[in-house]
Parts: sequence; structure tokens; C-alpha cells
Amino acid sequence: MAEYLTDEEVTERLKRWWSENGTGLTVGIVLAIGGVVGWRWFDGWRAERAEAASDTYAEYTDARAAGEDTTALAARIAEEFPDSAYRVFTLLHQARDALEGEEWERAVELLRDSVDIASESVLQDVGRVRLARVLHQLERPEEALAVLREVEGQGFAGTVAELTGDIELRRGALPAAREAYQAALDETDSGQGGVLLRLKLASVPRESVSGEDVAEEDVPEEPASDAAPADAAETPQEAAADETDGPPETVDSGETGETGETGETDE
Repeated sequence: MAEYLTDEEVTERLKRWWSENGTGLTVGIVLAIGGVVGWRWFDGWRAERAEAASDTYAEYTDARAAGEDTTALAARIAEEFPDSAYRVFTLLHQARDALEGEEWERAVELLRDSVDIASESVLQDVGRVRLARVLHQLERPEEALAVLREVEGQGFAGTVAELTGDIELRRGALPAAREAYQAALDETDSGQGGVLLRLKLASVPRESVSGEDVAEEDVPEEPASDAAPADAAETPQEAAADETDGPPETVDSGETGETGETGETDE
């Protein structure tokens, strides 16, 4: 029967359909267009922010390398890009500078901030390892061990185990120190790092039943005097010098969600 409808009837049916569905259809089209436009705007805004953060961080590192005052640039990064990976990198730089200036507590505070701000687990673990090193040098073993227990990345396993051994050895927990050094050795390939770990492990005396210390049976051929004692304390400056600074090459230069691995790890 539809083919026999007159033009007036067809027009009337279209009007009725539009009155029932037109508003919803219009809203849907507007929302779809708005969503596309909004996403493109947000994507562009995020790219601009990422570029601005990268440029500001580059200014900061250049000024720092030149020995100039970086206070204003660091404050600008903290204010404009508070949750970015570049803020974390800046805090790590500031912590190193604080150690070189013998501002130990400030370094601890800056490293704690870097852990709290970092959105990626890799950056959090970098901050935790550095913080534990400083706490160890400040002879705060319980705090240092508590921080190390929070490190999650498997790539930090060897570093965490070795530092745990250093801490346990300093406070006289010999069995725990041996266990930690052995765990670190299991995570380390045969190289200079492996040799140093073997020397550290060999330098930990075994406790006899009577409580007297006995020498390690499997002492390597290298004389122990040629290596640093296992419990020799690095200065905080030397501990900081073991670390690398600057953003890793794999870091996304955007805001929250940037990740970094090679440039900021302790490995």
C-alpha cells in the first residue's frame, strides 16, 4: 500500500518521524562531531605541553651543565609540569646537587618526592634505590631496607640484593649479608661486577658454633686487599655518582604516563 501513498501522506509521515526521532539524531551527530573535534584539540594540546616540557627541561640541564643558577627553571617545571617525568628527572638532579653540597636531609626529601610524583614504576624504583643508598650512608639501615623492599622491577634485583648485603654487613647481620650477596651474584653475569660481588661475599666471615668468626673457605685468588672492603662506606657523593641522570631515550615526552628505563636506572 505504501507505493500508493500520495505526496502529502509521505510528507506527513516524514514530519511525524522527524518529530519523534529528529532531536535524538541531531544530538547524536553533534556529540560525535564534538567528540572528534575535542579529541583532536586535546591531542594537539597534549603535544604542545609535551614539547614545552621538553624544551624547559633542556634549558634546565643546559644551565646546570654550565654551572648557572637553575632555581627558577626548576620552579617553573614544578609549577607548569608537576606530574611529568621531566619533574622527576629534575628532582633527581637536585638530589645529586644536594649531596654534593652535603645537604643530606634535603637530598632525602627530594628523592622521596621523586618517588611520590613518578607515575611509572621504573622511575619510582630509580628513586627508591637512590634513596636507599643515601639512607645507608646516613646510617639509617632500617629505613633503607624498608625502601628497598618496595622496589618492584626485576631489573633492579641485583642492585637491591647487593645494597641489602652492604646494609646487613654494616649492622653485623652476617648470615643475612651472605644471603643477599649470593642473591646478587646469582643476578649478575661474570664480569667486573661478578668479581666484586665474589670478593664481598668472601669477605663476610662465617660464624662458628662458638660464636667466633671463621674465614671463608672459597676465597678467590685475587687478594682481598686489592678491592674495597665490603663494608666500606661510600660518601653520598660517590653513591650519587654511580647513578645516571637525564631522560632515557625511550621516554615519551608527554605528561603523566612518560616512561623511562635506560637513562634513569641504577643498573
